[in-house]
Amino acid sequence: MSLNLCKTTWKRVRLGDVIRRSRTQVTPGSVDIDRYVGGGHIDSDSLAIERFGDVNDGQMGSTFTYLFQPGQILFVSARPYLRKSGIVNFSGVVADKTYVLDAAPENGLLQEFLPFLLASDHFIAYATAEATGSMNPRLLWGQMQRYEFALPPLDEQKRFADLMWSVEAHQNSRGVLAASLGLAYESWLEKKLSGQTTRHLGEIVRLQHGRPVPSNLYGDVGVALLRPGDMKPNGRTQWTDSSVRIPASFTEENADCSLSPGDLVINMTAQSLEDRFLGRVCRMHDAAFLNQRIGRLTPVQGITPEFLHIALRTPAFSAWVARRSEGSKVKHMHWRHIEDYPLPFPSEDVQAEIVAEVASWTRAMDSVAHEARTVSTLKQTVTSEIFGGVK
Repeated sequence: MSLNLCKTTWKRVRLGDVIRRSRTQVTPGSVDIDRYVGGGHIDSDSLAIERFGDVNDGQMGSTFTYLFQPGQILFVSARPYLRKSGIVNFSGVVADKTYVLDAAPENGLLQEFLPFLLASDHFIAYATAEATGSMNPRLLWGQMQRYEFALPPLDEQKRFADLMWSVEAHQNSRGVLAASLGLAYESWLEKKLSGQTTRHLGEIVRLQHGRPVPSNLYGDVGVALLRPGDMKPNGRTQWTDSSVRIPASFTEENADCSLSPGDLVINMTAQSLEDRFLGRVCRMHDAAFLNQRIGRLTPVQGITPEFLHIALRTPAFSAWVARRSEGSKVKHMHWRHIEDYPLPFPSEDVQAEIVAEVASWTRAMDSVAHEARTVSTLKQTVTSEIFGGVK
Protein backbone atom coordinates (compact mmCIF):
# COMPACT_ATOMS: atom_id res chain seq x y z
CA MET A 1 0.00 0.00 0.00
CA SER A 2 1.29 3.47 -0.88
CA LEU A 3 -0.22 6.81 0.11
CA ASN A 4 1.68 8.59 -2.69
CA LEU A 5 2.52 11.41 -0.31
CA CYS A 6 3.72 14.79 -1.48
CA LYS A 7 5.69 16.25 1.41
CA THR A 8 6.62 19.56 -0.18
CA THR A 9 4.23 21.41 2.14
CA TRP A 10 5.40 19.63 5.27
CA LYS A 11 7.35 21.62 7.81
CA ARG A 12 10.31 20.32 9.79
CA VAL A 13 9.78 20.98 13.50
CA ARG A 14 11.15 20.08 16.92
CA LEU A 15 8.83 17.97 19.03
CA GLY A 16 9.21 20.33 21.98
CA ASP A 17 7.79 23.18 19.91
CA VAL A 18 4.50 21.40 19.16
CA ILE A 19 3.68 19.57 22.42
CA ARG A 20 3.16 20.54 26.04
CA ARG A 21 3.95 18.48 29.13
CA SER A 22 1.54 18.68 32.05
CA ARG A 23 3.22 18.58 35.47
CA THR A 24 0.15 19.03 37.65
CA GLN A 25 0.57 17.04 40.88
CA VAL A 26 -2.04 15.80 43.32
CA THR A 27 -2.17 13.56 46.35
CA PRO A 28 -4.27 10.50 45.42
CA GLY A 29 -6.99 10.02 47.98
CA SER A 30 -7.17 13.68 48.89
CA VAL A 31 -8.92 14.47 45.60
CA ASP A 32 -11.46 12.58 43.53
CA ILE A 33 -8.81 10.37 41.90
CA ASP A 34 -9.05 6.62 42.37
CA ARG A 35 -7.06 5.28 39.39
CA TYR A 36 -3.39 5.06 38.49
CA VAL A 37 -1.62 3.87 35.34
CA GLY A 38 1.73 2.10 35.44
CA GLY A 39 3.80 0.69 32.61
CA GLY A 40 2.18 -2.71 33.08
CA HIS A 41 -1.22 -1.24 32.26
CA ILE A 42 -0.08 -0.02 28.82
CA ASP A 43 -0.09 -2.50 25.94
CA SER A 44 2.66 -2.09 23.36
CA ASP A 45 0.37 -3.01 20.47
CA SER A 46 -2.46 -0.59 21.26
CA LEU A 47 -2.69 3.20 21.42
CA ALA A 48 -5.78 3.21 23.64
CA ILE A 49 -4.96 2.84 27.35
CA GLU A 50 -7.88 1.11 29.00
CA ARG A 51 -6.38 -0.71 31.99
CA PHE A 52 -5.52 0.86 35.35
CA GLY A 53 -4.98 0.11 39.02
CA ASP A 54 -6.86 1.23 42.11
CA VAL A 55 -4.91 3.79 44.17
CA ASN A 56 -5.80 1.79 47.29
CA ASP A 57 -4.59 -1.59 46.02
CA GLY A 58 -1.25 -1.31 47.84
CA GLN A 59 0.74 -1.63 44.61
CA MET A 60 1.07 2.07 43.70
CA GLY A 61 4.43 3.71 44.41
CA SER A 62 4.96 7.04 46.14
CA THR A 63 5.90 8.83 42.89
CA PHE A 64 2.42 8.38 41.39
CA THR A 65 1.34 11.99 41.83
CA TYR A 66 1.14 13.38 38.27
CA LEU A 67 -2.43 14.02 37.19
CA PHE A 68 -3.80 13.14 33.78
CA GLN A 69 -7.24 13.86 32.33
CA PRO A 70 -9.36 12.18 29.62
CA GLY A 71 -7.96 12.80 26.15
CA GLN A 72 -4.36 13.32 27.26
CA ILE A 73 -1.49 11.18 26.03
CA LEU A 74 0.84 9.18 28.28
CA PHE A 75 4.40 8.29 27.30
CA VAL A 76 6.57 6.06 29.50
CA SER A 77 10.08 7.46 29.20
CA ALA A 78 11.79 4.40 30.70
CA ARG A 79 12.88 1.77 28.16
CA PRO A 80 11.23 3.51 25.19
CA TYR A 81 11.81 0.45 22.99
CA LEU A 82 8.88 -1.15 24.86
CA ARG A 83 6.52 1.32 23.10
CA LYS A 84 4.49 2.21 26.17
CA SER A 85 2.34 5.15 25.11
CA GLY A 86 -1.26 5.95 24.28
CA ILE A 87 -4.35 8.04 24.92
CA VAL A 88 -6.60 7.72 27.99
CA ASN A 89 -10.35 8.28 28.34
CA PHE A 90 -10.37 8.56 32.15
CA SER A 91 -8.54 10.57 34.82
CA GLY A 92 -5.88 9.32 37.20
CA VAL A 93 -2.23 9.62 38.19
CA VAL A 94 1.09 8.36 36.81
CA ALA A 95 4.64 8.24 38.16
CA ASP A 96 7.37 10.75 37.42
CA LYS A 97 8.84 8.71 34.54
CA THR A 98 5.59 8.84 32.58
CA TYR A 99 5.06 12.08 30.69
CA VAL A 100 1.55 13.54 30.44
CA LEU A 101 1.34 15.22 27.03
CA ASP A 102 -0.89 17.42 24.90
CA ALA A 103 -0.43 18.56 21.33
CA ALA A 104 -0.26 22.30 20.68
CA PRO A 105 -2.66 22.82 17.76
CA GLU A 106 -1.83 26.53 17.70
CA ASN A 107 1.69 25.43 16.75
CA GLY A 108 0.47 23.02 14.09
CA LEU A 109 0.00 19.59 15.76
CA LEU A 110 -3.32 17.80 16.31
CA GLN A 111 -3.95 15.80 19.48
CA GLU A 112 -5.32 12.80 17.57
CA PHE A 113 -2.18 12.70 15.40
CA LEU A 114 0.33 12.73 18.28
CA PRO A 115 -0.12 9.11 19.49
CA PHE A 116 0.92 7.74 16.09
CA LEU A 117 3.99 9.95 16.02
CA LEU A 118 5.12 8.67 19.44
CA ALA A 119 4.55 5.06 18.35
CA SER A 120 6.33 5.39 14.99
CA ASP A 121 9.47 3.36 14.29
CA HIS A 122 11.39 6.55 13.52
CA PHE A 123 10.63 8.13 16.90
CA ILE A 124 11.17 4.90 18.85
CA ALA A 125 14.58 4.45 17.21
CA TYR A 126 15.51 8.01 18.20
CA ALA A 127 14.19 7.58 21.75
CA THR A 128 16.03 4.30 22.23
CA ALA A 129 19.32 5.73 20.94
CA GLU A 130 19.06 8.87 23.09
CA ALA A 131 17.91 7.18 26.31
CA THR A 132 20.40 7.45 29.17
CA GLY A 133 21.25 4.86 31.81
CA SER A 134 22.34 1.25 31.50
CA MET A 135 20.06 -0.72 33.80
CA ASN A 136 16.86 1.23 33.11
CA PRO A 137 17.49 3.61 30.18
CA ARG A 138 15.23 6.65 30.10
CA LEU A 139 14.49 9.31 27.49
CA LEU A 140 14.91 12.57 29.37
CA TRP A 141 12.43 15.34 28.68
CA GLY A 142 15.03 17.68 27.22
CA GLN A 143 16.23 15.09 24.75
CA MET A 144 12.67 14.19 23.80
CA GLN A 145 11.94 17.82 22.96
CA ARG A 146 14.88 17.88 20.55
CA TYR A 147 13.43 15.19 18.29
CA GLU A 148 12.86 16.58 14.77
CA PHE A 149 10.37 15.39 12.19
CA ALA A 150 8.41 16.54 9.14
CA LEU A 151 4.96 17.78 10.17
CA PRO A 152 2.07 17.70 7.66
CA PRO A 153 -0.44 20.56 7.46
CA LEU A 154 -3.41 20.29 9.84
CA ASP A 155 -5.85 19.08 7.19
CA GLU A 156 -3.52 16.25 6.18
CA GLN A 157 -2.94 15.33 9.83
CA LYS A 158 -6.69 15.04 10.26
CA ARG A 159 -6.98 12.80 7.22
CA PHE A 160 -4.07 10.60 8.34
CA ALA A 161 -5.39 10.39 11.90
CA ASP A 162 -8.85 9.34 10.72
CA LEU A 163 -7.29 6.60 8.58
CA MET A 164 -4.95 5.33 11.28
CA TRP A 165 -7.57 5.36 14.04
CA SER A 166 -9.80 3.27 11.77
CA VAL A 167 -6.96 0.78 11.32
CA GLU A 168 -6.30 0.87 15.07
CA ALA A 169 -9.96 0.15 15.84
CA HIS A 170 -9.99 -2.80 13.44
CA GLN A 171 -6.80 -4.19 14.97
CA ASN A 172 -8.25 -3.86 18.47
CA SER A 173 -11.44 -5.62 17.38
CA ARG A 174 -9.36 -8.54 16.13
CA GLY A 175 -7.62 -8.65 19.50
CA VAL A 176 -10.95 -8.75 21.33
CA LEU A 177 -12.19 -11.50 19.02
CA ALA A 178 -9.00 -13.51 19.51
CA ALA A 179 -9.31 -13.22 23.30
CA SER A 180 -12.98 -14.24 23.18
CA LEU A 181 -12.18 -17.23 20.99
CA GLY A 182 -9.40 -18.26 23.35
CA LEU A 183 -11.71 -18.14 26.37
CA ALA A 184 -14.46 -20.02 24.53
CA TYR A 185 -11.96 -22.69 23.48
CA GLU A 186 -10.67 -23.18 27.03
CA SER A 187 -14.22 -23.41 28.38
CA TRP A 188 -15.15 -25.97 25.72
CA LEU A 189 -12.01 -28.02 26.36
CA GLU A 190 -12.54 -27.99 30.12
CA LYS A 191 -16.01 -29.48 29.62
CA LYS A 192 -14.65 -32.07 27.18
CA LEU A 193 -11.97 -33.22 29.60
CA SER A 194 -14.05 -33.11 32.78
CA GLY A 195 -15.32 -36.46 33.95
CA GLN A 196 -12.68 -38.38 32.03
CA THR A 197 -10.65 -41.09 33.72
CA THR A 198 -7.27 -39.74 34.85
CA ARG A 199 -3.79 -41.21 35.22
CA HIS A 200 -0.74 -39.72 36.84
CA LEU A 201 1.41 -38.06 34.19
CA GLY A 202 4.47 -40.03 35.29
CA GLU A 203 2.69 -43.33 34.60
CA ILE A 204 2.17 -42.69 30.91
CA VAL A 205 4.79 -40.11 29.91
CA ARG A 206 8.58 -40.07 30.07
CA LEU A 207 10.57 -36.84 30.56
CA GLN A 208 14.06 -36.30 29.16
CA HIS A 209 16.08 -33.29 30.31
CA GLY A 210 18.19 -31.26 27.90
CA ARG A 211 21.92 -30.64 28.12
CA PRO A 212 23.80 -27.42 28.93
CA VAL A 213 25.48 -25.82 25.93
CA PRO A 214 28.47 -23.45 26.39
CA SER A 215 27.52 -19.98 25.18
CA ASN A 216 30.80 -19.69 23.27
CA LEU A 217 29.35 -22.25 20.82
CA TYR A 218 26.44 -19.97 19.90
CA GLY A 219 26.47 -18.80 16.30
CA ASP A 220 24.48 -18.35 13.11
CA VAL A 221 25.20 -21.69 11.46
CA GLY A 222 24.76 -25.30 12.45
CA VAL A 223 21.89 -26.91 14.34
CA ALA A 224 19.17 -24.80 15.97
CA LEU A 225 19.36 -24.68 19.78
CA LEU A 226 15.94 -24.70 21.40
CA ARG A 227 15.67 -22.05 24.11
CA PRO A 228 12.64 -20.95 26.16
CA GLY A 229 12.16 -17.83 24.03
CA ASP A 230 11.56 -20.05 20.99
CA MET A 231 8.51 -21.60 22.68
CA LYS A 232 5.45 -19.51 21.80
CA PRO A 233 2.09 -19.08 23.59
CA ASN A 234 0.25 -20.81 20.73
CA GLY A 235 1.94 -24.10 21.63
CA ARG A 236 4.38 -24.08 18.73
CA THR A 237 8.06 -23.38 18.42
CA GLN A 238 9.34 -20.64 16.15
CA TRP A 239 12.79 -19.32 15.31
CA THR A 240 13.35 -15.57 15.58
CA ASP A 241 16.23 -13.14 15.12
CA SER A 242 17.38 -13.93 18.66
CA SER A 243 17.49 -17.70 18.08
CA VAL A 244 20.94 -19.28 17.95
CA ARG A 245 22.63 -22.28 16.38
CA ILE A 246 25.42 -24.55 17.55
CA PRO A 247 28.00 -26.71 15.72
CA ALA A 248 26.75 -30.00 14.32
CA SER A 249 29.77 -31.72 15.92
CA PHE A 250 28.42 -30.91 19.41
CA THR A 251 24.97 -32.29 18.59
CA GLU A 252 26.49 -35.45 17.11
CA GLU A 253 28.40 -36.06 20.34
CA ASN A 254 25.12 -35.66 22.26
CA ALA A 255 22.75 -37.29 19.81
CA ASP A 256 20.30 -38.32 22.53
CA CYS A 257 19.26 -34.65 22.79
CA SER A 258 18.41 -34.23 19.13
CA LEU A 259 14.84 -33.05 18.58
CA SER A 260 12.68 -33.87 15.57
CA PRO A 261 9.59 -32.12 14.17
CA GLY A 262 6.54 -33.20 16.18
CA ASP A 263 8.41 -33.77 19.45
CA LEU A 264 6.77 -32.30 22.56
CA VAL A 265 8.88 -30.03 24.76
CA ILE A 266 8.16 -28.33 28.08
CA ASN A 267 9.74 -25.18 29.53
CA MET A 268 11.02 -25.75 33.07
CA THR A 269 12.29 -22.30 34.06
CA ALA A 270 10.91 -18.76 33.81
CA GLN A 271 11.41 -15.29 35.26
CA SER A 272 7.78 -15.27 36.43
CA LEU A 273 4.52 -17.18 36.21
CA GLU A 274 3.04 -14.66 33.76
CA ASP A 275 1.63 -15.79 30.42
CA ARG A 276 1.79 -19.43 31.59
CA PHE A 277 5.43 -19.51 30.46
CA LEU A 278 6.59 -21.95 33.14
CA GLY A 279 5.36 -25.38 32.12
CA ARG A 280 4.54 -24.23 28.59
CA VAL A 281 4.27 -27.25 26.29
CA CYS A 282 5.05 -26.83 22.59
CA ARG A 283 5.24 -29.01 19.52
CA MET A 284 8.52 -28.81 17.58
CA HIS A 285 8.22 -27.42 14.06
CA ASP A 286 11.83 -28.18 13.11
CA ALA A 287 14.87 -30.22 14.05
CA ALA A 288 16.84 -28.78 16.97
CA PHE A 289 18.98 -29.55 20.02
CA LEU A 290 17.35 -29.96 23.45
CA ASN A 291 18.77 -27.31 25.78
CA GLN A 292 19.02 -27.48 29.56
CA ARG A 293 15.94 -26.50 31.59
CA ILE A 294 13.75 -27.72 28.77
CA GLY A 295 12.36 -31.25 28.76
CA ARG A 296 11.14 -33.61 26.07
CA LEU A 297 7.84 -35.38 26.81
CA THR A 298 7.37 -38.80 25.24
CA PRO A 299 4.11 -40.78 25.64
CA VAL A 300 4.79 -44.40 26.53
CA GLN A 301 1.37 -45.90 27.18
CA GLY A 302 -2.10 -45.39 25.72
CA ILE A 303 -1.91 -41.69 24.85
CA THR A 304 -1.13 -39.97 21.57
CA PRO A 305 1.33 -37.05 21.33
CA GLU A 306 -1.41 -34.91 19.78
CA PHE A 307 -3.77 -35.43 22.71
CA LEU A 308 -0.99 -35.03 25.28
CA HIS A 309 -0.14 -31.66 23.75
CA ILE A 310 -3.77 -30.53 24.11
CA ALA A 311 -4.23 -31.88 27.64
CA LEU A 312 -1.13 -30.08 28.95
CA ARG A 313 -2.05 -26.72 27.41
CA THR A 314 -4.89 -26.05 29.83
CA PRO A 315 -5.45 -23.64 32.74
CA ALA A 316 -5.67 -26.67 35.04
CA PHE A 317 -2.13 -27.83 34.23
CA SER A 318 -0.77 -24.26 34.38
CA ALA A 319 -2.33 -23.79 37.81
CA TRP A 320 -0.79 -27.07 38.98
CA VAL A 321 2.65 -25.91 37.80
CA ALA A 322 2.22 -22.52 39.49
CA ARG A 323 1.35 -24.15 42.83
CA ARG A 324 4.26 -26.59 42.70
CA SER A 325 6.99 -24.31 41.29
CA GLU A 326 10.03 -23.25 43.32
CA GLY A 327 12.14 -20.10 43.46
CA SER A 328 11.54 -16.44 44.26
CA LYS A 329 13.32 -14.40 41.58
CA VAL A 330 13.40 -17.17 38.98
CA LYS A 331 10.75 -19.88 38.94
CA HIS A 332 11.74 -23.52 38.42
CA MET A 333 9.89 -26.79 38.11
CA HIS A 334 11.13 -30.36 38.20
CA TRP A 335 9.65 -33.70 37.17
CA ARG A 336 8.69 -34.43 40.77
CA HIS A 337 6.42 -31.38 40.66
CA ILE A 338 4.29 -32.68 37.80
CA GLU A 339 4.68 -36.47 37.61
CA ASP A 340 1.61 -36.91 39.82
CA TYR A 341 -0.53 -34.49 37.80
CA PRO A 342 -3.92 -36.16 37.12
CA LEU A 343 -3.91 -36.18 33.32
CA PRO A 344 -7.24 -36.85 31.57
CA PHE A 345 -6.96 -40.32 30.02
CA PRO A 346 -9.91 -41.04 27.69
CA SER A 347 -10.04 -43.91 25.23
CA GLU A 348 -8.04 -43.57 22.04
CA ASP A 349 -11.26 -43.02 20.08
CA VAL A 350 -12.22 -40.10 22.32
CA GLN A 351 -8.67 -38.76 22.12
CA ALA A 352 -8.91 -38.77 18.31
CA GLU A 353 -12.30 -37.05 18.45
CA ILE A 354 -10.97 -34.28 20.71
CA VAL A 355 -7.86 -33.83 18.55
CA ALA A 356 -10.04 -33.38 15.45
CA GLU A 357 -12.29 -30.84 17.16
CA VAL A 358 -9.31 -28.91 18.51
CA ALA A 359 -7.95 -28.71 14.97
CA SER A 360 -11.13 -26.87 13.95
CA TRP A 361 -10.78 -24.46 16.85
CA THR A 362 -7.13 -23.91 15.96
CA ARG A 363 -7.94 -23.06 12.35
CA ALA A 364 -10.44 -20.44 13.51
CA MET A 365 -7.99 -18.90 15.98
CA ASP A 366 -5.16 -18.95 13.42
CA SER A 367 -7.41 -17.15 10.93
CA VAL A 368 -8.10 -14.34 13.40
CA ALA A 369 -4.41 -14.14 14.34
CA HIS A 370 -3.44 -13.92 10.66
CA GLU A 371 -5.89 -11.07 10.09
CA ALA A 372 -4.53 -9.25 13.15
CA ARG A 373 -0.97 -9.59 11.80
CA THR A 374 -2.10 -8.30 8.41
CA VAL A 375 -3.72 -5.23 9.99
CA SER A 376 -0.62 -4.66 12.13
CA THR A 377 1.57 -4.77 9.03
CA LEU A 378 -0.74 -2.29 7.31
CA LYS A 379 -0.51 0.08 10.29
CA GLN A 380 3.28 -0.15 10.30
CA THR A 381 3.42 0.48 6.54
CA VAL A 382 1.23 3.57 6.79
CA THR A 383 3.09 5.05 9.77
CA SER A 384 6.47 4.36 8.14
CA GLU A 385 5.38 6.19 5.00
CA ILE A 386 4.19 9.17 7.03
CA PHE A 387 6.92 9.40 9.66
CA GLY A 388 9.76 7.48 8.04
CA GLY A 389 11.21 4.10 8.93
CA VAL A 390 13.92 3.30 11.43
CA LYS A 391 16.30 6.21 11.72
